Amino acid sequence: MEEAVPTPQARVLVVGNTYLDEFVDLPCFPTPDGKFAVREIAEDLGGSATNACCGFLACGAAARLHSLIGDDDVALRLLARLRHKGLDLALCKQIPGGKTGRTIVLLTPDGMSTKLGHGGVANELVHHLVPVDQLRRFDHVHLASVSLPLLEKVLLMKHDVATHSSSSSSSSSSSSPPPSSPSSSSSSSSTALQQPPSPSLIAFVPSPSPSAYSVDSVYGSPDSGGLVPLASHLSSFLPHVTPFSAPTSTAATIPSSSSSSSSSSPSCSSASTLLSSSPSPPSSSEDPRGQECFPSVSIDLGASILSEDPRRLRAAFKRLDCVFFNEHSLKLVYGVDTDAAHDKPTTSAADDDDDDGPAWVVALQRELRGTGAKYVVTLGLHGAHAISAHTRCFRPSILTSVVDTTGAGDAFASAFVSFSRLWGDSDSDALEKAHCAAAMKIQHKGGANGHPTREVIEAEWRRRKAAGEWIP
Repeated sequence: MEEAVPTPQARVLVVGNTYLDEFVDLPCFPTPDGKFAVREIAEDLGGSATNACCGFLACGAAARLHSLIGDDDVALRLLARLRHKGLDLALCKQIPGGKTGRTIVLLTPDGMSTKLGHGGVANELVHHLVPVDQLRRFDHVHLASVSLPLLEKVLLMKHDVATHSSSSSSSSSSSSPPPSSPSSSSSSSSTALQQPPSPSLIAFVPSPSPSAYSVDSVYGSPDSGGLVPLASHLSSFLPHVTPFSAPTSTAATIPSSSSSSSSSSPSCSSASTLLSSSPSPPSSSEDPRGQECFPSVSIDLGASILSEDPRRLRAAFKRLDCVFFNEHSLKLVYGVDTDAAHDKPTTSAADDDDDDGPAWVVALQRELRGTGAKYVVTLGLHGAHAISAHTRCFRPSILTSVVDTTGAGDAFASAFVSFSRLWGDSDSDALEKAHCAAAMKIQHKGGANGHPTREVIEAEWRRRKAAGEWIP
């Protein structure tokens, strides 16, 4: 029997909130002015980034959490639970004087959960985002319930890397010996290489508040007029624009439970400012992607980002590799009626000239023309769609008993990204395996608990396929 070749672990950075959840077990959902004797009040790990990080780890990825924590008594209890869970906290920072995020989860006997959250210092993560040289060490970046400014900052980093890569290619082409073709042809080719890549155009604009900042959503639109990032120059003539920067207060890096006492030196001064004990970058032999690459990026949407202008959201989402919607977020961003979302779906891939399937799916597919984005839309008991410019597929949900739905979406997202982007499964298989992961996850209480391993997910998927639960 041949020995299996070990697969290198994919490196995933999960960016977003980590909270301490307080679960309140209710006999029924509360009514106004009512009084209830609850069955239990208990604390556990929470926050979309924490939940998703646990999901990626269970799926076999080398996942690392990037979040902010306060220095209050809540932080002490949260850190103890994070370390007990074995999460890598090298990129988590503790903010002096800051309040740690908390969520109150109202849990009813049917397993449905209602969440009341306060982000605390996690809302300031945009000011403490790791620099681009550290982001490039990862194969994938998953943004969990982050703000729009943070998302746009990541997109700006992605643009800068793409521009630098394009410039390097142009320089390399100019320094190489000229081909035997006529000089006019060589000149036109060189000029074309120096054009800025239009799909990633970003421009900063003043925000209504003098102390705030925003980014205009012109990401490569046809009438953007060839704009390029001007973050370093705009403040001279747009005084209300504040470029992204770390605040002057010092943030303490939280040592990982698995890290040694001697820390490696940071690779650059900006990393030193933000992360005083960040791990050293891998050698070129350990990083086959090279220095010009930017990791793929996915996002799972939270309440903060969904309060923004839908036009800005649509423009930003199309610049990503994968975006996760549910019925609520789909309606807010694209105006899709949730009843229309339950039309009879298409069950197979289709190209963009095929108008079969629900009208809203066809419309989203047309929206994604000319982009590399993939939209994954979960519809609860009504299944899930994966939609890109040239393909789309639908897989039905798994009907199962429910203990707690907290973290079900995080389990689904981490499993889908792991199987589709990291392990190379088809969208159809990845949707089915994500359904398996979510169905097993909701048998456990707490968003960070009960995430099944890759082996368990695949075994359950094979069992259900053999039983004919999913018809191709």
